[in-house]
Order: sequence, then structure tokens, then C-alpha cells
Amino acid sequence: MPLLNMISALFSVDKRIWIFGLQDHEGIHELKDNSKYLFLEVSNRFRDTVRPIWLTWSKDLATKLTQRGYEAYYVLSCSALVFALRAGCFITHTLTGNTIKTVMGGGKALKLDLWHGIPLKTISFSETTDYVNSTSESLRELFALSRMVEPSRVIACGYPRNDILFKEINGYDIGLEEYLKSLLALKERAKILLYAPTFRDYLRARTFEEFFEKVDFEAEKLDDVLKAHNAYLLVKLHHELRSAKLSAQLERMSERVYVMNEPVDLNPILRHADVLITDYSSVFFDFLLLDRPIVFYIPDYKEYDQTRGFSFTYDSMTPGPKARSFEELVGTLNSVLAGEDTFGAQRKKVREYVFDHCDGNSSERVFTSVMSMLNLPLGEFAQSG
Repeated sequence: MPLLNMISALFSVDKRIWIFGLQDHEGIHELKDNSKYLFLEVSNRFRDTVRPIWLTWSKDLATKLTQRGYEAYYVLSCSALVFALRAGCFITHTLTGNTIKTVMGGGKALKLDLWHGIPLKTISFSETTDYVNSTSESLRELFALSRMVEPSRVIACGYPRNDILFKEINGYDIGLEEYLKSLLALKERAKILLYAPTFRDYLRARTFEEFFEKVDFEAEKLDDVLKAHNAYLLVKLHHELRSAKLSAQLERMSERVYVMNEPVDLNPILRHADVLITDYSSVFFDFLLLDRPIVFYIPDYKEYDQTRGFSFTYDSMTPGPKARSFEELVGTLNSVLAGEDTFGAQRKKVREYVFDHCDGNSSERVFTSVMSMLNLPLGEFAQSG
């Protein structure tokens, strides 16, 4: 009988054990996005109240997190299995894939989907979560529809990843040390432009080369403009694109244009960018919180619209100049770098619609909400905070 009691206690559900990570896709080894920043905030501030644990398919990442004082395990380890079975809460920003469904098969744990984008473009449906986090009350119905939950199960706390745009967060640099070292050195002597386009569903080979065949990008032709304004351009293509030819983490494409090939957390880089260039990616919504110029480079707009589509009227939600050819992009960048910016009012309008909170406290709001969902006492949270 005592043995049975011990076994029962070992696998009993504990609401204070919160599991993070478990992204089951090509970017599986990444520490990034909303899961990362909520995990760091809870670990840094509220570890006396709950037990945050990161599970990962990367043994190297588990080691790095452990060395920095965080609790993390390789997903197939005995420890990971025990904590997964006992967890009272699973938090991710994708909630897709067989790993999630297998580990959470018992259905006893609360599942929170922090999600990873604001639905400018049409997004897929899901029914693998209990609650969804959104950035504003205005988007509650859209998030509920896309994640297949009742609107009452959408919490509008803001995205934890955006906290890094407003403040320093311990641990945010894990796995990014070399990137940030190079970026900060560059930032001290020049302006930084970031080109971050989204993935195209119509791409078949899913390589960088195929992307550049569809989206004209002649890096050398940008050099004169960038040099004239003492600027450099970083190119961060979507993580689903791969290329054997671009194998370096930060490879030089021309005199002042570099491409980041490896999976990387974009938000710490985003906050150092003076100008963002994008297309249909929701990364520009995050950038709105910094109120800096955005350029939309959309030479394949018609094809993208026909194959993916949008949740909103594109022009009404994209506050910045539209370049529909590479020549237009070069001219637009020349104007923007010279200080031309007539989209401040439109950025403000879109920002106020998309975000209820423009601060660095989204993680804290999510934490408070989850404590309430689990019926855990907030008194302990107040003491930890």
C-alpha cells in the first residue's frame, strides 16, 4: 500500500508545474517567441510560486538553459516524461504536432496557446487548446475563430515576446550571444535595416534560391543607397526555407547586406532595427510598438493573395510605403533613410487597434491569467512580484 501511495503521488497532477516548449516542427530546436519570454519571466520572477520547465528536442539547448540556472530537459528523458505526466499546465505558441497530442493525451492539464502571429493573412484552424492569448479585445473574435475556441476562452494579455522591446530580460540572449555581439558592434557605427519576409505557400522547393527567383532581390544594387546613409541591411528569411549554399550564420551577400540563415529569435534583433522591410508577415505588428518606419516589399502580391489570402484589407492594415518592384524598393529606402516618413498617424491607428497594451508587462498579465484559470492563489504571486 505505501508503494502504491508513492507511485500515485509521483504521477499526481500538480497545478504548479508548468511545461513550456515542445514545438513540433522544423524549428524544433529553437528557444524563441512567446513561449520563451513567458518562460523566462516566470522563471526569473515567480519560481517560488510555480515550477516552470522547458522541454526540448535539443539536448544542447537543455544544457544551455540548465547552465544559466533554468530548469530544462531533453523531451525523451525520464525526467521530462514524469514532469509532463504531472504538469498542471502546458504553454506553447504553436500547439501543433504529434508530440503535443501524445504528451498531453491524458487531457488533465490546462493548455494555453500563446500563438505566434497576428492574423493579417489567413491562418489555419486548430482545436488542440483550452485557451488562446491575443493582443487586443478587438481581435478576440478572430482569434477565437482561427483557434476554434469560444470567445470567452481568449485572453487579451498581449504577446510576451514584445516585452523585450521595452526592457531587458534575464536569459533573452541564450543562443544569440554571437548574433547580438556582432549586431551591437554594427549598431554603434551605422543604421540597421531588417528585411524579414514571410513564407510563401506556393514555393515548391522551399529554398532561398527559389524565394529569390520569385521575389527579386539584387543585394549589390542596395549598396550605394546603404553606403550613402551609413546603413546595413540584415536579411532574415522564414525558418522553413533552407539552402546548402547559405550555410553560415551571418553570410555576406554584398558590401552592406547580410543574411541570417540559422533559426534565430527575431525579437531581440527587431528592437535594434531602425527600419523594417517586410511583406505579409505579422512581424510588422510587433515593430509598430517601436513606432519606426516600415517598408512593404510586395512584388508578388497577386500570387500571394490568390494562394494564401488575408483576414483584413491589406492596404488598411499596412502603414507604410508599398514597393512592388525592386527598383521601387531601392527608391523607397533612399527616401526613408533620408528621413521621409508620412505614416506616423496610420501606424498609431493600426497599433491602437491591434494592441490594448503598449508596455513590457504582457508576460505578467498572462501569468496572472493562468494563475486564475488554475484557481491558484494570487497572494503568492503578489509576494513574488
